[in-house]
Amino acid sequence: MTYASEGGFGGGIFCEYWDGYSGTGYKKINNQLLNFRQEDNMFFIGPCLSYRGVRRDLFFTTDFTVGYYNYNSLLSRGYGLDQIKGKTFGYGLGLGLDVRLYKGLCIGAGINLLGGSLVKVTVNSKELELSDDNRINLTRLTTNLGLKLWL
Repeated sequence: MTYASEGGFGGGIFCEYWDGYSGTGYKKINNQLLNFRQEDNMFFIGPCLSYRGVRRDLFFTTDFTVGYYNYNSLLSRGYGLDQIKGKTFGYGLGLGLDVRLYKGLCIGAGINLLGGSLVKVTVNSKELELSDDNRINLTRLTTNLGLKLWL
């Protein structure tokens, strides 16, 4: 992200990718024990409006974004593989605190909330419209910690 001078409003690009697996397990269907495994990945990208407040060597940051949210899930079961895909508009809010170590170098921590829900999904190339109570919730809360280099 880019910021206006030392403090104030700025803008940039907010991008987050998450890849992981939701779990493995067993389910009994027709007196047969089947194993399953679910792998999910989500991708979000959008323009970001940022505000950075400065107090000596402390920087308080707030970010707001609206953008594209993509979801892809693979569910392997004992008798087949299902692929679920969806896309929607999403939103995000981030809060952070940075401490300046040297000019242009900070250590910081933050928390981000990304939200969105899928109304339509494609399951194995077949498009399905989901009812209000069956929407797939893509809301995520993430934390970060690291070094930041400001040019």
